[in-house]
Amino acid sequence: MPEIISFSDVSFSYHPHLPILKSISFSVEKGEAVVLLGENGSGKSTLFLNLLHLVSGHSGTITAEGLEINHKNEKRIRKKIGLIFQNSNDQLFLPTVKEELAFGPWNLGFRGIKLEKQIFKAAEAIGIQSIMEKKVFHLSQGEKKKVAIAAVYAMDPDIYLFDEPFANLDPKTRQDLTKILFDLHSQGKTILLISHEVDQIPAFFKRVIVLHAGEILFDGKLRGLFQTPEILSKANLRVPIVATLYQKVKKQFPNRIKKSWQNRKIPISVSEFEEFLEFLLKDM
Repeated sequence: MPEIISFSDVSFSYHPHLPILKSISFSVEKGEAVVLLGENGSGKSTLFLNLLHLVSGHSGTITAEGLEINHKNEKRIRKKIGLIFQNSNDQLFLPTVKEELAFGPWNLGFRGIKLEKQIFKAAEAIGIQSIMEKKVFHLSQGEKKKVAIAAVYAMDPDIYLFDEPFANLDPKTRQDLTKILFDLHSQGKTILLISHEVDQIPAFFKRVIVLHAGEILFDGKLRGLFQTPEILSKANLRVPIVATLYQKVKKQFPNRIKKSWQNRKIPISVSEFEEFLEFLLKDM
């Protein structure tokens, strides 16, 4: 797949002697789903701000869809990239849900029936048709999150940036959000998702980049990270519950772990852990 995002030796600081990003280099292919993991202050959100040119002054080169990130290209870049804030209250500012969804397309030149179709398409895709006439300040936190995503969806970007999307959501809304992310991924959209909770990463996010103190500690498959606890420890991230339980069960029943399972990869999802348990309990 072609490269859609590239960071090449990028450094950035808000103050001269306090670097936030330090010689960051990585690229993302079109259609990839990538998680950026790291503790608070590791540089994850600043990386997003630089990608959208919401802050300026970086060294090195950042490109998106073949365009270098700079003042000249920032308007074109922001049509291609949609950012969903961690706190939806920071993103929503119009009285009703429908007005929120109309704002982006209107500014892109949509009018009349074309605008109405774009609003309906976004509402249907995210599953918020029933709340279109609601006042935004009457919505629950989960509803606000869906409206924020739908408002970005209505602008049809190629790249979606999610900043801690699962924060403060109930289990049902987390499940709904996971489905929305999966649908976007299935449509070939490129997704970058910031998190510091390894247990909340959807299974289809195969690649993870770990940031610590503005530097990349790890860039590879999620399963590989689960097998590298020293990286998680250095980045002040908790070892995933699934990985912890797997190691404890293996230690408790060493004689039942045959070579055929020992050669398998460590489970990274609940379903894979259930498969492991079924194997372990068979014929007991």
